[in-house]
Amino acid sequence: MKKIISVFLAFALVLSCITGMVFAKPEADNSVWNGGYDSDLQIDSSGNYLISSAEELAYAVSTFGLDNNGNKLKFKLTSDIYLNDITAIDWTNGTVREGYNITPNSWFAGTTAAASTYLADGKSGIFKGSLDGNGYTVFGLWYSPDMTDTASGLIPAVDGTVKNITLSHSYVVGGVYAGALSSYFKGELSGSNVDETVTVVVKNNILPLMP
Repeated sequence: MKKIISVFLAFALVLSCITGMVFAKPEADNSVWNGGYDSDLQIDSSGNYLISSAEELAYAVSTFGLDNNGNKLKFKLTSDIYLNDITAIDWTNGTVREGYNITPNSWFAGTTAAASTYLADGKSGIFKGSLDGNGYTVFGLWYSPDMTDTASGLIPAVDGTVKNITLSHSYVVGGVYAGALSSYFKGELSGSNVDETVTVVVKNNILPLMP
């Protein structure tokens, strides 16, 4: 039986890690994710790969936080990110406005499937790098209400660091585990927020796996 859970309840296990609950105010004019990737990220003096677009964020998550040699990567937002038009979706139930073409969710499908595989066999499919939101917000994360994969979330499975990021105007569905930022987390989570415009649906009524 499908059960819609307030995102605050979905993250009850980690509220002690989450500080500064400030609800994000979306900008009226923004560019949404085109469904693609952009791997041409700039690097700052601290070795952070800088993310200023949805395409760069998609690339960062798709790397699972590792380079080709297995070294951990550090990512840092430099602006708010819009994955979908926040006015085109009912964020309480995931319904998409007629005529709006939802951004292809191949990024989420790929990372979600990999995370589900990780939960099954403990091998690849978990993000091991770090993502510093730098105080910025990701808007418009959307999972299809029909999604049945085991795990879901902005980064479905994490064994690394996520900090200083806010998620807003989003709809997340998990077949077994579901969480707004992540449904399986055994790394470091700090300074991050999930606001009241986010809905998390857990089809089999299991909360995120947290330490």
